[in-house]
Amino acid sequence: MIRAFAMTASVMMMLGTAPVPPSPAEQPAQTESDAQRPNQVVASELSISEALARANEINANGNPGRAAEIMREALGNAEASREADLARIDEARWWIEAERWAEALEALRAVDLKGAQPGDRAVARFLVGQVLYREVQVEIAADEAAQAPPNTEALLERAGRLRRAANAFRSVLDVDPNDAVAARNVERVRRLVADLEDQALQEAQRQQQREQLQQQLEELAQEQQNNAEQTERSQGDDEQELQDQQEQTSERTEDAREQAQQSGASQEAQDAMERAREQQARAEGALERGDLEEAEQAQRQAAQELREAAASLSQQGEQGEESGEGEGEESDEQSENASDEAEGESRNELAEALLERERRQREQRDRVRRATQGTPVVVERDW
Repeated sequence: MIRAFAMTASVMMMLGTAPVPPSPAEQPAQTESDAQRPNQVVASELSISEALARANEINANGNPGRAAEIMREALGNAEASREADLARIDEARWWIEAERWAEALEALRAVDLKGAQPGDRAVARFLVGQVLYREVQVEIAADEAAQAPPNTEALLERAGRLRRAANAFRSVLDVDPNDAVAARNVERVRRLVADLEDQALQEAQRQQQREQLQQQLEELAQEQQNNAEQTERSQGDDEQELQDQQEQTSERTEDAREQAQQSGASQEAQDAMERAREQQARAEGALERGDLEEAEQAQRQAAQELREAAASLSQQGEQGEESGEGEGEESDEQSENASDEAEGESRNELAEALLERERRQREQRDRVRRATQGTPVVVERDW
């Protein structure tokens, strides 16, 4: 019996599937529509079977969120029973369709903590994994549509939620250690966690490069400004020295442009560096002709463009920090500690921490894989 319920949920909720349909088994036939019911009848006064019929009808009309609300209201004062557990699972499925993740988790946790049947608890745990997984997938799709890659902190926060999803799928094995779909989902989600942490590591390295590049551009801007001031003071007897200095500054600026492309610098910063190079080329040509006045003007404009490029990189870093705020709160102590540590670490230390964490998780995955081949895995849930 346990196996049947667990597999039903597994089959219905494979990762990445279309929105979750309501469970078909124990629901009564639909009754009259909302418009036909007396206005004074509210959801809290309906029996579970009546609420299910009404919610099914509303969901069929394309409003899963309202269907879930009706089911939640009807279950508010319901006594513990298997009928109530199954209705809460339906409620959770409608919340999932409406992408209202917190409400779905609330309904599922009620079944997992108080469910009368082990099979129903297994279904609830499986769906918890689905909720956490799909919530992250929706956020990733939104980032891709907006062409707004998340920063390191946001990637780590999402990895934390996916780790909780993997724990939820893994906890299904407490009830049914032979649930192959849940076991496969554990490994799938853990691979996604590893991917996100790899992205976080790469982004941390790019951010470190951008911070170094910003400092380099500020130094280049000052160097370029000094060149302009020296050109202004020149009496025309040191033109070769002025040309050599400008060529050296131009070469360092060109190197910085290559670093900007590799580090994912903003387009505004790269455009400013391009304009700086154009002014530097103008200054070099003017120095070759002996036109010190034009050379000075071009050098000063190049210095200003370099300062703007540095400012754009600084703004990019600030926007990245802001985008990491409010991404979602960690529920497990491990994720909270990781977030606090990451905030206080330098980028180099963060990269080292990510690599060490991936090593530990790889070892843990190997231990779980070996354990699931024999006896059931006892899991302390952190979701």
